[in-house]
Amino acid sequence: MAASKAKALNGLKIVRSLNLRDKLTLLFACIVILGISYAYVQSRVPGIETRDVSKQLSMVSSSHSIDTAVLHLQRPQRPFHGNHWYHIGEYYISRQEGIHQLLSKYTEKYPIRHLKLVVHDYRLTKTMTKMSFSLVVLSCLGQLSHEQRSSIMSIELYAPKTPHYYAGNEYIDVIGNTPNGTVLTMKENKPPLFGYYNINSNPTQFIKYTEPDSYVDRQALFENGKGYYDAQHQPSNNVMDSVTSWMPPWRLNPTDASYHCSKNPCREAVYMGSIGDTPIAPVEWFQSSAQADRFRAQALSLCQIDKHTHVGLDNVQRTYTMIVYQRDLNRRFIHLNKVIETLKSHTMDGVTWNIQVLRHREDMEPCALIKAFHSADILLTAHGFQSTGSLFLPLAS
Repeated sequence: MAASKAKALNGLKIVRSLNLRDKLTLLFACIVILGISYAYVQSRVPGIETRDVSKQLSMVSSSHSIDTAVLHLQRPQRPFHGNHWYHIGEYYISRQEGIHQLLSKYTEKYPIRHLKLVVHDYRLTKTMTKMSFSLVVLSCLGQLSHEQRSSIMSIELYAPKTPHYYAGNEYIDVIGNTPNGTVLTMKENKPPLFGYYNINSNPTQFIKYTEPDSYVDRQALFENGKGYYDAQHQPSNNVMDSVTSWMPPWRLNPTDASYHCSKNPCREAVYMGSIGDTPIAPVEWFQSSAQADRFRAQALSLCQIDKHTHVGLDNVQRTYTMIVYQRDLNRRFIHLNKVIETLKSHTMDGVTWNIQVLRHREDMEPCALIKAFHSADILLTAHGFQSTGSLFLPLAS
């Protein structure tokens, strides 16, 4: 005891001998050490507050109140840019039957109205366009029945790490490792990048969000359409919300989840699983011609486009349409005007041809593109991603 007292007095003398700057440095070091120790104890030994939070987050609502499902788009085997329609096809359109089975499975238990797509690869989200997103949406809806599709009111796509997920009191760092069927507590820290909305059978809206107040935009969208969307999606100006968006997983604990969910209510969602890790060849995108027809019919229905019936070149009483798709970067028709003149000089006698040039832009509206493709009897384009538009051509074109 005496030895300990002597050591303490000796330490006190040493501190007194320090100048003011050294004393402040020592004080700061002690505060940092105490803070780290407290955080470690809090994460390892739950106290009363943490136990209460765990109880709160582990409470699962009855199945009729869970109207949201989460689908994880895995990191592709060969990362690609989101504006490349062909790669969207080989990773996601090719999985539409699997998505159909997942949705059918979980809609038997939960009345799914909102589908949240969470992307793993930043390259995909940074370069995705409205048309690319519409192909992802069709991958989700392409094989659904009319009743199933009508029940899905929104599909939203998020960048990696923007929503935070909790299962009970556990923060989920990698959503793809979550067992299928897990009921999650979902907290949106940023608005979605893209959204598809089906409001009271109004024309489909594919929206690319760019403004920070996109939460309010979504709420107004549904209010104007007399649809329903949770008012919980409101932006927060709280500094802690922006801080935790970049905090590493080990800094997050159940107390953080409780804090955020009290400021901006979280939503419960069922995790359906992951898709899109390996590419599938185009010949295997559809398992039958009926699936391809259903996919095309869903696109026409979403965009409210009348089905075009191709009657064949033996009918000379109508005008036939040829779409020449000109790319905006490489693989272009170099002398486009000469190409058009050559096409006109080689058309069949007695048949009227309407040759239209469609020039690619990244901001093209999906429904306008689908309508252009579906109006064509012939699609002429250089080799590349835009050939994916042939999915929307009428039969026998």
